[in-house]
Amino acid sequence: MNKSSLSKQLGCILLASSLFLTLNPATIFSAESATTGSTAEQQSDLPMIRLVPSSYQIKTGDTFEVAIWLQGFTGDYSKIQGYEIHLNFDKALIEPAAEDTKLTPSVFTKSSNPMSLLNKVDQSGTVQIAEAITNKNAKLFTGYGKVGTVKFRALKAGSAKLTQSKSIVIQPDNPGINIVHRINHPTITISANGSGSNKVNETVETVGDKAKQKVKLPTSQEVISEFKDQSALSKVKWAQEAIISLAAREVLVGTNEGNFEPLRNMTRAEFAKAAVTSLELNMAQKPAPSFSDIKATDWYYDYVETAVSYGLIQGSRDKSGNLLFKPNAPITRAELAAILTRHLTSGNTTAASPAAPFWDIQTHWAKDSISYLYSNQLISGRSETKFAPNDKANRAEVSVMLDRIQKAID
Repeated sequence: MNKSSLSKQLGCILLASSLFLTLNPATIFSAESATTGSTAEQQSDLPMIRLVPSSYQIKTGDTFEVAIWLQGFTGDYSKIQGYEIHLNFDKALIEPAAEDTKLTPSVFTKSSNPMSLLNKVDQSGTVQIAEAITNKNAKLFTGYGKVGTVKFRALKAGSAKLTQSKSIVIQPDNPGINIVHRINHPTITISANGSGSNKVNETVETVGDKAKQKVKLPTSQEVISEFKDQSALSKVKWAQEAIISLAAREVLVGTNEGNFEPLRNMTRAEFAKAAVTSLELNMAQKPAPSFSDIKATDWYYDYVETAVSYGLIQGSRDKSGNLLFKPNAPITRAELAAILTRHLTSGNTTAASPAAPFWDIQTHWAKDSISYLYSNQLISGRSETKFAPNDKANRAEVSVMLDRIQKAID
């Protein structure tokens, strides 16, 4: 199926749902160099359809994975109603290794009844996928979501470039507009021995056009009213602004029962996802777990591995020497401080920060991290002289912390 016919198919599906959306090929894919028309800083604020290889340097005969992510679709770029992705690969150098030739995207909630318009991994050199929701009043996509993963086998030495020949992102009430976003084109270096630095090797460009009409974002009251446990939320008014901010960006979501549970202790797995999405980190793809107590099928797996790739999470050893993450253990206030400080300082020492005035951190392993955050007004104690580093951090506390960090970065 060619570019024009698939665009028409996607347009027709949405038109049938009374959205009156027709996709004009001239406006669907207006590419712009990443260095043209806007600054690099402005470009980095745009959402991205990202191809994420598990390795950029491999040897012939080896397999590697390429994950496809929608990431950073928040604010004016949220409420995605449909998307179309074409991944082209050099069939002379690599070939799809998996027998399953279909992707299983889950970026839309099942209750929104998404339609899969195209879903194909082709040996001829293409991977194609398109999905849409016909009802614009359904739960549309916001934030981060994994479209799928394709496994490849390296056939012979060379530079195998993966490209997105077409990428379409649709929002409601914007007929014919492929909203502006970034795409990347990674290159995999294949050699006889697989030696090399394995550094990221990619080009990035901006495609699409500005939406003619901004999506209608929910008000603060609408965001908070979606949670059923209003009585619990009323007890943490000091955290409501942060909870609203994170919930609107799908950084923190409610339980299956529809509650937010602000005073429930946050698990380490939950925090891994919240930190990665709040800090808007580029996702990583790891074929094998870094920790012995998590599996690649766990819902938090990609977020944990991304945090590991940024040096935010280190884990601990058990008596047998196994490296553990302890995903279901509650995160402590000290662990929270350490992870966020590693991000803000890129792992550099924080010993130069003035010591925080808390008597209970003076010999604590996280003293420098806590002092760094305190000196930058990003964290506070249980009292003026007590931090309680080993206390568990609840969801309300984490919301406030992440919101402060995000505002400091912005």
